[in-house]
Amino acid sequence: MVRLFAFVVAWILGLATAQAAELRLSFVELATVAQKVIGDAKIYLNNKPGGFLGLGPQSSVTLAGRQMPLPLPASDFPILDSRYAYYVVDIKSTAVRISGETGAVRILVEFETEGAEMVGACVSGPCRLAEAMPQVEWEKPSLAVEFVPVLADAGLSLQVKSARIGGTLTPVCRNESGGISSSLCNLSLPWARSTIQKLRQQVDTLIREKVNDPAMQATIAAGFKPHLAVGDLGKIEIQKVTTDTRGVIVTFRLAG
Repeated sequence: MVRLFAFVVAWILGLATAQAAELRLSFVELATVAQKVIGDAKIYLNNKPGGFLGLGPQSSVTLAGRQMPLPLPASDFPILDSRYAYYVVDIKSTAVRISGETGAVRILVEFETEGAEMVGACVSGPCRLAEAMPQVEWEKPSLAVEFVPVLADAGLSLQVKSARIGGTLTPVCRNESGGISSSLCNLSLPWARSTIQKLRQQVDTLIREKVNDPAMQATIAAGFKPHLAVGDLGKIEIQKVTTDTRGVIVTFRLAG
């Protein structure tokens, strides 16, 4: 938790100089507070059509109690006389760990490992390779999201710096008995690998886009405010947030 003593000292100094006070936090201390604000993070990945009218549950990210859609596009590709596509299938996060790193707060999201994580399907044409396409298996699935502290909506917020898929995504050819299938599957392997690379880029881009949206930043800042108070004197009004190699510097005044 943020050290109350540091707040009190900073406040006294601010009164003495008639200037805004400053509070310095290490990234480890900031991560401790962040656990209370964004420790509920959840990520769901799925873009395979299904359900009524082909509308299955779609990808989303939940942060600070707010859920946002995370639309993962599924690009198709030609093989011989048909078009195929790979879809991410029903991947749910199972655990979240928050830590303070050099220059950032990191969230490590872990996912379930049941079944194939990506499957191929035919989009149009005779679909001769529909049953021979490799499935993609994800070993030790995780997503590491790095946040940097920023000023947002007159409060402290966390902006996404990067989102990187962890673990190993591997396309695997298997026949009905579970062994390695015929050479037909090999025709699809380059496309499976290409889709994996696109997924890495898409997840990074989408999470930065959604979490760094001004409305989401205001939500995170609102989540921090109850934890940034000076005892009975009440909440603080943050005016500036800066970082250096040692940690975070928060410039503030008492609210009101």
